[in-house]
Amino acid sequence: MSTNQFLNSIALMQILQEASSESEQLFGQLSAAALNWKPSPDKWSIAQCLHHLMVTNTSYYPEFERILNGGAFTNPWGKIPFLPSFFGQMLLKSVNPASARALKTTPVFAPSSSNLPATIVADFVKQQQQTINYYNRLQQVPAPHKVLVTSPAARFITYSLSNTLHIIALHGQRHLNQAKRILQMPGFPAQ
Repeated sequence: MSTNQFLNSIALMQILQEASSESEQLFGQLSAAALNWKPSPDKWSIAQCLHHLMVTNTSYYPEFERILNGGAFTNPWGKIPFLPSFFGQMLLKSVNPASARALKTTPVFAPSSSNLPATIVADFVKQQQQTINYYNRLQQVPAPHKVLVTSPAARFITYSLSNTLHIIALHGQRHLNQAKRILQMPGFPAQ
């Protein structure tokens, strides 16, 4: 998907639902040891990919609640005309699911460094449903391309709600692709 091409909210929710279904299908029967296996010490495990998505997605929930409750956007950084568009486009490019290029995450979005339980797949699916519920509710927001969100990563980073919803969905696809590649790596523990 081109970063200039926007999907409707139904398509975005479908992306989230497919990530849940695919995660259950591919990873749901894996042991905790397999889910936590890393190709190298500096790489993430499947469990960490899922946990990272959970940490990232839930960090947006306070902004979603603010918007749904009619709270004002008070971040002065969003008032600088070009910044929200710049950051939105930059993040859309960085989460492109077609790219396998590794990017370093910010500490606020870092997954657990310790072993995660085998329930991580079910926990991820449950959290995805919460995100889908927010997407359903946010469909009622008029002009989502004009509603601004402050990034949980840094206060000076702002972008539109529309960009936010795309970023979350595409980010999920990106890390699901990463987790699927782990399954194919030499040394991955057979069940």
